[in-house]
Amino acid sequence: MKVFSIVPDVGPRSLWHTLREYILREQIGAGGYGAVYRGEQLPLERDVVVKVLHAQRSDNDSRERFLREAKLASQLRHPYAAHVYAFGAEDQGSLLWIAMELVQGVSLHDWLGKHGPMSLEQFVAFFDASEYSAIAFSADGHWLATSGGGDARVVDTTTWKPVLRVGSRTRSLRFDPRGSRLAIGTASGDAAIWAVPGGERIRHLREVGEIVDRIAWSPDGALVVTASRDGMEQVFEVTSGALLSQGNYLHARIRSVEFDATSKFEDPSRAGQHRSRARRRRSRLCQHPMPGCRRHGR
Repeated sequence: MKVFSIVPDVGPRSLWHTLREYILREQIGAGGYGAVYRGEQLPLERDVVVKVLHAQRSDNDSRERFLREAKLASQLRHPYAAHVYAFGAEDQGSLLWIAMELVQGVSLHDWLGKHGPMSLEQFVAFFDASEYSAIAFSADGHWLATSGGGDARVVDTTTWKPVLRVGSRTRSLRFDPRGSRLAIGTASGDAAIWAVPGGERIRHLREVGEIVDRIAWSPDGALVVTASRDGMEQVFEVTSGALLSQGNYLHARIRSVEFDATSKFEDPSRAGQHRSRARRRRSRLCQHPMPGCRRHGR
């Protein structure tokens, strides 16, 4: 198929350009590194978005960053991440482009411009679009972990390069307070702790149980609590992997679980008497079987 060069910054928008199997019909946005076009993938007759690197961004650093963006975006699996269809380099490598899924709706930029900053409740609902999606940042923002229900992928946010892929059938994940360990709960009932960025499995906490929907660390990083689909809550001591306490108070799916700021590990011999205070949320009703539990959500 014949390929024509594109100059993103000049020319009337009514002109149609062909880039391999994609027809670019109109420019719909632009940023510091590239211009974004609405187009069509001819063989499949589907709408697409094609991002083209600006002509003035032809230096090696810009090209490497654009290529890194394409590679990283192609690895993301999340309802709010546009799928990458193709990547190409034309005109002897002087023109770089990424073809992606056209996502209908309002952009996050436009939404924030109209409504202002999101509340915590809006933020959680916005990113919890899939039952199987999970996302977590380390406390210092250096690491980002994501999963769409398969393995967990950790990205270095200073370079946006993936550094780690661990686990399988991931349903929940959380970094410890220092950001050097990642706790993961799975659909098979497993819960494990992994070193970041090394990738070694530090501790296997549990297996053969209900889906681990939620997982959380104590503020001192010594305890991990898991919440299963059947309402079971289990608290583990991380160093030994010992199960300190467990209970099935709600007999229903736990929507969230957290330690409060005073929770810490004291003595393994006092199993069940540690100072953790778990907070739980169900979709419509919050019960309070444990002392110190505070209502949140609906």
